[in-house]
Amino acid sequence: LPISQASLLADSLCNLVALAAAGDIPSTRLQPELQMEAVLAFCRDNLHDADLSPQHAADHVGISLRTLYSRFGQIGQTFGRWVLQSRLEACARALCDPNQRLLNISEIAYRWGFNDLSHFNRAFRAHFDMTPGEWRNAALSPRVSPSPD
Repeated sequence: LPISQASLLADSLCNLVALAAAGDIPSTRLQPELQMEAVLAFCRDNLHDADLSPQHAADHVGISLRTLYSRFGQIGQTFGRWVLQSRLEACARALCDPNQRLLNISEIAYRWGFNDLSHFNRAFRAHFDMTPGEWRNAALSPRVSPSPD
């Protein structure tokens, strides 16, 4: 199941509090945890950008690419894997959203930074063990209540 919106909001709030507490300290002097929070906050804000790259994130936070890769390694991830997983989870939430029912699956994928629909479909199926269409149908189909016996 996709991460709940409440946990994403809580995570983002923690990121903002940590960054605010850092004040005007240059990002290169931030503790590794705060550097990582700054990178993740930037990436979350830019998941929709198909051109999001490790270099863009490192430049925004003011750290080297090597440091960025090291920070992701410390959380057992790679930049690319984290971005892919986060985009897939965002797409999964959008596919479950009745307010986005009129958007077709490709529009949702493109809105979340995918620029290759075949890649999106393969990655979605690998991650969620069903196609985006199956995911949407399961989430938005009317539930049939069990008949009392």
